Amino acid sequence: MSGFTPDIFPRLLDPLSKLFEPLLRWAKTQRRSRRLERRYLNALIQHCNGLPLRPPEFAGHEIGARVPPMYLEWVYVEPLVSDPNPEARAQAAVTPGELTPEQTLWQRLTGHKPCLPRIGEVGEALLSTRRLVLRGAAGSGKSTILRYLAITCARAIRNSRRRGDSPRLAWERLGWHGRPPFPILVQLEDVVRMPGWIKERSLPRAAAEVMKRDWQLENSVDEIVQFLMRKLDGGRCLILLDGFDVLIDKQTRRDMARQIGFWGRGESSRTNLMVVTCRPEGYEGELSEFDFSVRDIEPFGETQIEEFVQRRYDAVRGPRLDRDPVCDLRDKLHAPGMQNLAGNPLLLDLLFLLHLYDKELPDQRYLVYREYARALAEQRGTDWKRQEQVLEALALQMQEQLTQGGPTHLEWLEGKKVVAAALRVSDEQANTELVSLCVESGLLQYGPSRTGERTVRFSHAALRHFFAARAIAAEEGRQLGLLREYAFHPEWREVALLYAGAGKRSSEVVASLLRKPSVTSDDILLAGQCAYTAAKRQLLMPAVRVQVEQSLRNVVEAGSESAALHALNLLILIRGFESARRVIALLSELLESEHASVRAVAARAMISLEEGRQHIDLHEKLAWMVEKDPDLNVRWAAGQTLGHLGDPRIAPLHPQVVEVPEGKFLMGERVVFFDADPFARMHCIFVPRFAIGRYPVTESEYQVFVAETGHEPPYHWQDRRYPAGRANHPVVNVDWFDAMAYCAWLAERTGLPYRLPTEAEWEKAARGTDGRDWPWGNEFRPSSCNTREAGFRTTTPVGIFPDSASPFGAQDMAGNVWEWCSTLWGSYSFTASGYISRHIGRQSPVSMSRGHFRRVKVFDAPYRPDDGREDTNRMGYRILRGGSYRGNIWEAVCSYRHRLWPRASGWPDARPGELDDVGFRVALTVT
Repeated sequence: MSGFTPDIFPRLLDPLSKLFEPLLRWAKTQRRSRRLERRYLNALIQHCNGLPLRPPEFAGHEIGARVPPMYLEWVYVEPLVSDPNPEARAQAAVTPGELTPEQTLWQRLTGHKPCLPRIGEVGEALLSTRRLVLRGAAGSGKSTILRYLAITCARAIRNSRRRGDSPRLAWERLGWHGRPPFPILVQLEDVVRMPGWIKERSLPRAAAEVMKRDWQLENSVDEIVQFLMRKLDGGRCLILLDGFDVLIDKQTRRDMARQIGFWGRGESSRTNLMVVTCRPEGYEGELSEFDFSVRDIEPFGETQIEEFVQRRYDAVRGPRLDRDPVCDLRDKLHAPGMQNLAGNPLLLDLLFLLHLYDKELPDQRYLVYREYARALAEQRGTDWKRQEQVLEALALQMQEQLTQGGPTHLEWLEGKKVVAAALRVSDEQANTELVSLCVESGLLQYGPSRTGERTVRFSHAALRHFFAARAIAAEEGRQLGLLREYAFHPEWREVALLYAGAGKRSSEVVASLLRKPSVTSDDILLAGQCAYTAAKRQLLMPAVRVQVEQSLRNVVEAGSESAALHALNLLILIRGFESARRVIALLSELLESEHASVRAVAARAMISLEEGRQHIDLHEKLAWMVEKDPDLNVRWAAGQTLGHLGDPRIAPLHPQVVEVPEGKFLMGERVVFFDADPFARMHCIFVPRFAIGRYPVTESEYQVFVAETGHEPPYHWQDRRYPAGRANHPVVNVDWFDAMAYCAWLAERTGLPYRLPTEAEWEKAARGTDGRDWPWGNEFRPSSCNTREAGFRTTTPVGIFPDSASPFGAQDMAGNVWEWCSTLWGSYSFTASGYISRHIGRQSPVSMSRGHFRRVKVFDAPYRPDDGREDTNRMGYRILRGGSYRGNIWEAVCSYRHRLWPRASGWPDARPGELDDVGFRVALTVT
């Protein structure tokens, strides 16, 4: 090798290295990006999974040991959101509940309806709008919703089985198909203090600076910015922006709105989802030009309150321990005056903590905060008076700072000065006091700072409002003018409300709220809340009371539905201090209003009226409205109220029935597809005389059966009770044997031959004799039944669709719930692999991936009741009819046939929730 030299290899490798240099750079960038993504997801999950009002040393008296960590995922309860425009809500397109093509094919091949997860309305609203402004009052759970969305998507993407992650989390929790979106959570209050925002008005850069500072990410700010922009440009991101209302300055809001709109531009951004949270009074439509839709967070209902209490105690005590505290707290929360507090998630959390401390539960907003703060001080053995003095001074200083556009925290040096002045101590002692409060109190914590210096803030904004209200109440002569001046400021509204529970001059604040030149419905509702609190303390002046009542009455008659309901509830509470008779007279008048929205609000308001439970005339009026009022929203509201108060139409041992005369009718489909089974073809058969239930069997009727027989209750019940407010909803989560057992019990108790209807009886009762498609005719009307098109997404009270009654008077035979029939679908046998074989009339063998299915002869068409298909002792699939709230218009066709295995626990693929849209109605042999 005469030409060989030692440097030949470097000369050969140098061109190759240049050739592969871009690829190597790309691979290095990808490795760094993946490492940053793992760090980001871990930090995001850790940041979001804690609870803000959960001190680390929290211990309960009954437990006798320290409470284990409580994570958001364990205790989260889904709130409901509503469209401020009811018409838009009714017409909104709903996508998450629909079946995927694979699920539709599985249903066509096997006849099995796939199990759909419980879909929360937040996830549903976000998918249907893609850009969402989520409005909610203080403590309504706005930030909690964003944190739960972020955790769910982050854990689905991280997919660490060791940590319990799963790529199906987004589907199981939110009903979102496909690859989960990448979550980006931003606290707007922190962003506007960052150099990236102050100097450049750059939201991505400011967000990256906050993440690096708070989450201790090792990467540089530039790397984090590039990482976020790559994710955003790639699409399928979930952008969560918290606290738009905290941006006090209007110019800052406009700048932020433009930045948010910029994030949503571009072709790839169409697959991004965006949520912005704010309080109602802190949003003036700044994002409407960027196609953002608005949803309001509804207060917790009774079902959510019960679920909240159950989950909290399960997390603290463990599900196998004594359940008495759960029932005790539920009972206390049902006391008069408590439900308004319990409907607020933050106050409900504080009430839970007080109950865990074995404290008396106060019935006023202000007292809840006071008792919570005192309980924390008592647990730590600290001087409450001294601690209170410091916290009041700090809160008032922060509130005054906010009015000038300042942050919600104080610089450490400024905080020390406030403490030193309040306690009249040296700076060194003030520093020690401040550190102790941040570390031990559970009320203060270290906050962010643009300069890197330590700052101090309250652990929740509601605590800052509470202590500021106490400070004003303590020095009313000097500080009350400050409250009157800033009462309409978004950050002072809650202070005004809490002051009404502490101050002696509450009437002055209420009067000043109503003297505003352009008073909005939000202003009147705030004044009404303050007036109610003052009235409870007997501090509301008569002249102010009259003014407040008239203003609330105006909101009831002219405001939006949610505002009108809130106003009416306040009006009932304020008038209730004088006479329950005045309240009943008011509701009776409003129920006769010519405006449907007013009638609906009056019907819903009766839920909170204790006296209404004994007022039979109002019950009868509501029962009439359920089936006679021309407006569906009114009928639904009246039905929901009767579900709480008791529905006079429902008699557990005497169900209403309609008689169907003997004779022939047309059975089967008018239009038959090539792959339809033999029973789908229309044919004429004779059915003897019988009677059938006017409504499906309801939850309250089924509970009597469960109580008397000890029968296993549906799995969604708690403590053998159906969920609150669902007394007149169809019972669900019952299999065929449950339905048969109920009919046998009812027949024994009444001496009448009650049973399940046959398939032919059910169809004749639904469609009459002329072969119509739906009970009302051959043209589908979305407003005539509870299917997917109606948008209810759950069961509705029976009988609220009177124009959908069948020719014989049976109600709810299209939609709401599937209904069991006594009829077998066909003959069945087990293969060697243990799976159930089915057949639909063909003789050729078929192989499927999960086992071999033999084809044997089925029952011949047309329908004959004497060929064995009505044999109740044979095992096999049983017929379901009628469709449900999950199904579409075609499943609600009178001739549509569906089947399920009769025993929920006997089918190998059975899952909880598969029967949550399945119920039944009774039939009666008539001789």
